[in-house]
Amino acid sequence: RNCPEFFTAMAEVRATDSDAASRKLHCVQKGYWKDPFQSFFSPQQKRNNPNSPLINRGYWARVAACKMYIRHFLKTFAEKNPTIVSLGAGSDTTYFNLKAASELPQGCNWIEIDFPQTTKQKISAIRRTEVLHSLMDNDAQVSETEITSPEYSLLAVDLRDISALNSKLYGSQLLRPEAPTLIISECVLIYLTPQDADAVLSFFGKQQSTCVCMIYEQIKPDDAFGQMMIANLQDRGCPLLSIQQYPTLEKQVERLKGVNFGNPNLVAKDMLQVYNQLPQDERKEIERLEMLDEVEEWQMLMSHYCFLVGSNTDAWASPL
Repeated sequence: RNCPEFFTAMAEVRATDSDAASRKLHCVQKGYWKDPFQSFFSPQQKRNNPNSPLINRGYWARVAACKMYIRHFLKTFAEKNPTIVSLGAGSDTTYFNLKAASELPQGCNWIEIDFPQTTKQKISAIRRTEVLHSLMDNDAQVSETEITSPEYSLLAVDLRDISALNSKLYGSQLLRPEAPTLIISECVLIYLTPQDADAVLSFFGKQQSTCVCMIYEQIKPDDAFGQMMIANLQDRGCPLLSIQQYPTLEKQVERLKGVNFGNPNLVAKDMLQVYNQLPQDERKEIERLEMLDEVEEWQMLMSHYCFLVGSNTDAWASPL
């Protein structure tokens, strides 16, 4: 972990966040969803690279599914001080959108975790943008790389350091073991070794008495499309370190069962299945925005991403 190649790889993985932010901004500008905060976190130099309709529709499915589950979780546990822990949150704007729309229940605790280089950038954006700053708690403690408050915290932690994660979350009592907690990992754990990724999931699954985890990441590395997908990311210096260990939905389910998220209400689908189960009226609306000619490529792309939601509790039921 102390070799130059290792730190270069982590820098390249961090760079995927700015790519995602610019792609999301393009979706917003095209009308796929509303987000008045995305532009504050999107790198200026990447804004002139438009997405294909296929990429836009794929991002819409990802964002729509994640928002559906987050809202359902918050509604399910609204009276019990629900907590969201977003791993590798990067430039994600979900907190700001829900806060501005008054959709966060009383006592909700939103925690984002990322590398210090990334949290520093996000804090800079918050500090220089009045509308973002106005959505912070008045008593928030803000440093160069961290924000802590009862409602929103941004923590600089390397997820591979479980001891540091434990100290930041429980040593400061930011996270209470009895609080219903949703763990979010969107293309984050896939960049860790299987051992490190499993250690993160096991950590939360055992510590939190009521815990749900939501995972979105790549699968199916062994066919032609999967090999190309892996090679493209490898060329960028972003190897998918866990994909060979968890290459299928079945293996992903086995993993969740092994880290205390195997309750029978577990959901495991590829993103093509998820897309087809999202509300039909919403799908028809976004399908009118741009023509999609590459139907076969669309189906191939979406089948190489999975969406899993596991829990350690019977108090949770899936909205899909």
